[in-house]
Amino acid sequence: MLGYSVDELMGRNYLDFVHPDDRARTIAASAGLLASSKLTEFENRIIHKKGSAINLLWATAWDAATHTTHSIGRDVTHLREAEAALAEEKKTVAALQGLLSVCAWCNNIRNENDDREKLEHYAQRHADVQVSHGMCPTCLKKHYPEN
Repeated sequence: MLGYSVDELMGRNYLDFVHPDDRARTIAASAGLLASSKLTEFENRIIHKKGSAINLLWATAWDAATHTTHSIGRDVTHLREAEAALAEEKKTVAALQGLLSVCAWCNNIRNENDDREKLEHYAQRHADVQVSHGMCPTCLKKHYPEN
């Protein structure tokens, strides 16, 4: 999963493979593991042999009798990437919800009372708005009577 051969891993400290930004948290989690003998749902980033970071979700147990740590790491990189993409999409949707419907012909806007008023008047009352352009039903009938 990480691109290293067994020989490349042997004799190396596991922290050599942990992303530098995650080392302090990983050391703290290891200390907690020794105190409780079990650690579940710990996540950090491990550096792949090619240099990319892989998000791993760990389930770990400490065996005090043999002084051995047993760990299973699951790659959740795609899950974290999907979560980040979803967060960006939510920002886009939130921004689009703030758009206002403005008629391209008469420059009237549909206000909060579902009435039409001049964009300039509306903008004076609302300082921080974005404007989108379309066509109101009145102008649509006036300029395209066949529709």
